[in-house]
Amino acid sequence: MNQVERLLDGLDDHPDRRADLVPAITRLLARGRSTSPAGRALYRRLCRKYSDLVTSSPQPV
Repeated sequence: MNQVERLLDGLDDHPDRRADLVPAITRLLARGRSTSPAGRALYRRLCRKYSDLVTSSPQPV
């Protein structure tokens, strides 16, 4: 999850890329990797911070 954490941390530095990156990160977290507690925590963090961009993406189990 370190790569995803770095992407999340870097979103503030690239506001022009958020519309592309947030859905991509959400899809990544919604896959099998997201079944871990760390994956679910990252997904919640993403949803809280960028809820306007995480609208139609599937939520991890």
